[in-house]
Amino acid sequence: MNALRRPSGPDTKQPEAYSKYMKAKFFSTTRTRNSLAKAIDLLHEAILIDPNYARAPMLLLPIATSFKASTSSFRRQKPIFAQKLPR
Repeated sequence: MNALRRPSGPDTKQPEAYSKYMKAKFFSTTRTRNSLAKAIDLLHEAILIDPNYARAPMLLLPIATSFKASTSSFRRQKPIFAQKLPR
């Protein structure tokens, strides 16, 4: 048996937490702003149901980073040094 093999089933005793994790994983694959927001909400719910479920926060960080990068205000905002100063 390979020690580095990832378990295929849920590693939580809370089926609802696993279900929310799997739904979040699905929504994260489309990479739209709405789907990323939905995935973040589902992962927060999974963490509330089972705080010891390690997969949920591990998936939350890259999704939250992608969500932040997809917001229009984040991409369109000019750096402070590139803005003109008022006269």
